[in-house]
Amino acid sequence: MSDLAQKVEMSSVDDNGNVVKTLNRKLLKTMTVSALKAMISKLFKIEVLAQKLEYKGLEDENYLPIDEDHR
Repeated sequence: MSDLAQKVEMSSVDDNGNVVKTLNRKLLKTMTVSALKAMISKLFKIEVLAQKLEYKGLEDENYLPIDEDHR
């Protein structure tokens, strides 16, 4: 299972850039963006259309936007 899942930290950030809530989860590497947004909607109580997802790897300095075309 460890090769099929990746541990991630997810944070909800308000309009001022303040972290409101942070969760750690293991996600399947094959999870689609739409499935991730649906899960975030339930966990953070944020509507799918209001979500703006960004990714930052362990060695990355900047956040990269995630859209529907990526996994």
